Amino acid sequence: MTLEELISKNQGEHISYAQYLTADEWLAKRNAVIERDNYICISCKRGSTFYIKNWASPIKYHLWNVNNSTGEHAPWHIKGDNKLIPADKHYHLEVHHRRYILNRLPWEYPNDDLITLCNHCHTEFHQNNKVPVYSEDELTKLDYEVCDRCNGYGYLPEHKHVQNGICFKCQGERYLTPLIER
Repeated sequence: MTLEELISKNQGEHISYAQYLTADEWLAKRNAVIERDNYICISCKRGSTFYIKNWASPIKYHLWNVNNSTGEHAPWHIKGDNKLIPADKHYHLEVHHRRYILNRLPWEYPNDDLITLCNHCHTEFHQNNKVPVYSEDELTKLDYEVCDRCNGYGYLPEHKHVQNGICFKCQGERYLTPLIER
């Protein structure tokens, strides 16, 4: 759904930061950043896993696609001299904003402000750090209060089964005051 469609769908209602992250414009920017970072987390150097389900049981086997000669993680869809190795759990790649700028849409940031992290490193980052928020002119660092329920992550993976895990306290805004007012 494009930004225009998202605005039309919400008919003058507030659009949460989490909703902006569903827009086609963000998905295109996200994919470009993940491709730039070679489809791996810049922190742990792991890629996304994929799974094979044993149809006779509820067990899912999470696997990484790893290059035989270099040992580097490869995107799951890349073929070649690769082997599959078991992963301890599910990993997927997310794009992290190093800073936020008031009233800036998620895809309107320079690529240098965005990095690829796996879901586990991204969660850990938000548990241990606060992403700075700047004024629209980018000159003043603002004192924004991070949501204490999700630690500024916007969603709670353990509650993915309820409204896709969006934090009920901040409604996916990450902060107690919205980053985007339009």
